[in-house]
Amino acid sequence: MAVKEKDMSAWLSGNTAEDEKPAEQSPQPQEEKPNFNTMEERQARLTVPIPVSMHVRVKIHCARHGITQNDMVAQAVREYLERNES
Repeated sequence: MAVKEKDMSAWLSGNTAEDEKPAEQSPQPQEEKPNFNTMEERQARLTVPIPVSMHVRVKIHCARHGITQNDMVAQAVREYLERNES
């Protein structure tokens, strides 16, 4: 009968199947993610190709101002729509 590699390594190390069971953990409270929209709503992902030079400028701007790229782009889109919706 062939011995599985995992079983063999456990046997060689002295671990038993009991040792491999995950330890019971108390449930950790989930961190609330901040909602950057003005209204609570589900999120969707928007993937847009941009020139590398623009991406570098976005990264630098965000680093200097301590904001995420997601927040910056979402705010820019929000402002654009507010100005241009009729």
